[in-house]
Amino acid sequence: MSAALATAGYILGQMMQNRSGFEVMIDYNTYVWIAQLFIVGLAVGYLRDKMKQTSLEAEENYAYIDTQLSDMKDISDTDIRIKKSLEEQVVNQSRSIGTIYDITKSLQQDSYDEVLFHAAEIMMKIMDTKDVAIYTVSDNDEGYARLFSASSPKAMSLGRSIRISDYEYMVAGWREKKIFINRALDPKLPMMANAVFEDNSMRLMFFLWGIPWERMTFSEADIFAVVCLLIHDSTVSALKYMNAIVETQYFEKTHILRPEPLARKIEVFTQAEEKGLFQFQVHRIPMSQEQMLRDAPLLEKQCYKTDAIGYDGTDVCIVLSNSDEKGLEIVRNRFLKAGFGTEENNEASV
Repeated sequence: MSAALATAGYILGQMMQNRSGFEVMIDYNTYVWIAQLFIVGLAVGYLRDKMKQTSLEAEENYAYIDTQLSDMKDISDTDIRIKKSLEEQVVNQSRSIGTIYDITKSLQQDSYDEVLFHAAEIMMKIMDTKDVAIYTVSDNDEGYARLFSASSPKAMSLGRSIRISDYEYMVAGWREKKIFINRALDPKLPMMANAVFEDNSMRLMFFLWGIPWERMTFSEADIFAVVCLLIHDSTVSALKYMNAIVETQYFEKTHILRPEPLARKIEVFTQAEEKGLFQFQVHRIPMSQEQMLRDAPLLEKQCYKTDAIGYDGTDVCIVLSNSDEKGLEIVRNRFLKAGFGTEENNEASV
């Protein structure tokens, strides 16, 4: 293009000097100029194209290198997190398998109630979170899990009683021994959850909240699974022991606790409540032992599976697990309708 324009300009310039077009065309200088201008134009065009191509390649290389640098930064950050995690596993002996086993082994000395309260504290310590909830599931709960202990209001956010079918996507993974990890960071769900099965029946559910995203890893899930299994082993041992001494715990032919076991249960519940792991209420009904034994079937009929009933020598005590004043009022009215107690003596109940 440069050579063509320059040639046209040269010829036009010669014609403006009063030379005819024929004279210009037969002058050999014209063709020398055309050759020179063609060579210069071709060189300029080539250099321009070469510089443009070099510039484009430089931009592409810059974009590629920038992408590679970003990827390398992400990999470096991941390596640093893994390095810190491994360092913590080496330095922090409280999370070694041996230490975890020694801690959970101490649960063998606890009663069934104490095991689950103590287990919540252990789970908080090992998993390094303040938000732990433990739910129990029995064969008679008709598809519901009942909250046993929770370390914070956040841990109780799923409710005191949850319908297991609402979390079937979790249960399906648990049956395959997979830990639920909240990778979508749904605020309505725990960060990690697990369940323990016995004879293909769910027995315990564990929910962890407040775990940061960088700790939602397979290694954390493995530790969580080990702790859950060790806690379950302790609860099984505690239940076997309770079944072995059941005759010393309850009045004959009833499910009403004797004074000493009742006092022990209330003491355990009180200690757990002081630690913020539990909430309970006690409804007292003044009654003689003879009347209590006579009305035992009707008294037990008014209680839920999660409630405990006992006799302290003067009163029948209905111990309401994970209940507040509102729940206590409901129970009080239910027993009143069944003919137990009066408004006056119920107002003095604890």
